[in-house]
Amino acid sequence: MKMNKLKICTTLLVMILIFQSFAQTTIDISKYNCLSAPIKYTVEGEQKEGLLFFVNYKDRETPVLQYSNAYILNKNGQNIQIAGDSTAFTSVYEMKVSKNSMYLAVYMVGEGHPWIEIYDLQKMINVQKQDMIADINPYPGNIDLIGWQNESLIIESDINLLLKNENKDLSDKDIFAKPKKYLFSLSDKKYKEIK
Repeated sequence: MKMNKLKICTTLLVMILIFQSFAQTTIDISKYNCLSAPIKYTVEGEQKEGLLFFVNYKDRETPVLQYSNAYILNKNGQNIQIAGDSTAFTSVYEMKVSKNSMYLAVYMVGEGHPWIEIYDLQKMINVQKQDMIADINPYPGNIDLIGWQNESLIIESDINLLLKNENKDLSDKDIFAKPKKYLFSLSDKKYKEIK
């Protein structure tokens, strides 16, 4: 299965590179990488299956910047761009799709600082609008994206995210020696420690 994803990612990259080659004279393929996840989605009332792809590329003028275009590749081999160009994500390093394909969690890093943004995936597909439902910013701590449990996101952080339930600012004194796991509930936007 991993090999099929790799072939699909490579094919998608080639299609994108061909399209972009009209604007560029040389293309450095090493600056691209790809993230993918199987999804189910509904278009005009019809249930479909496909693969969600994030194709990451570095900015030609400012190589420290990384952008990410998002596509859906359906079973017919057609791709639909759902984020890119002026709506491209920045610095996406990991993503997780909820089991019901309703939500997308995106792990991003900017200026050495990680955070997670959560989106309504179905709206991204049907309206092609990035509707961020929530973000998880552990600054000054770190965070890792683990996965989904129903409509809650499983994360791991080295900072006391429970303080965010009380709208408290986080500081260096709230950092733990060893990271802890949390559930972040989309329904109430609260954190719960997993023991």
